[in-house]
Amino acid sequence: AFGEDRAMLVRYRTVTPAAAQRVYYSLDCRVLHWVAPYKQTLRYLMRRHFEGGLMHVNVASRAATTQAAVSEFSRAPWATVRYLARQWRQSGILHADYREMLLTAAFHSGIFVAVLRGLPRRLRASREPS
Repeated sequence: AFGEDRAMLVRYRTVTPAAAQRVYYSLDCRVLHWVAPYKQTLRYLMRRHFEGGLMHVNVASRAATTQAAVSEFSRAPWATVRYLARQWRQSGILHADYREMLLTAAFHSGIFVAVLRGLPRRLRASREPS
């Protein structure tokens, strides 16, 4: 999530000779591991989803245009509203997954903030002569 696994894999590849490397990946593999109690709180999960939204824009925006950024900026709040409406239609107001709705809203808020932060830079860059 924050690159720990990737850092471990990069280190393994630099330390271990190529002929001796043995890395396997399977979507069917289940791994049980200890998770700190603070990482199971709604506050932590919302922060992680918000940061995920920020990262989503950072990764996607490397090749994006100003128009694409503005489009993403305008879509983020509506994506949250659409998700909320879909949850209510599928499960009803009483049985909707409000925790997941909050996490989705945090993710879309991260997108909204990241695009908002980068928009002035994009607009300046788009006005500069090539």
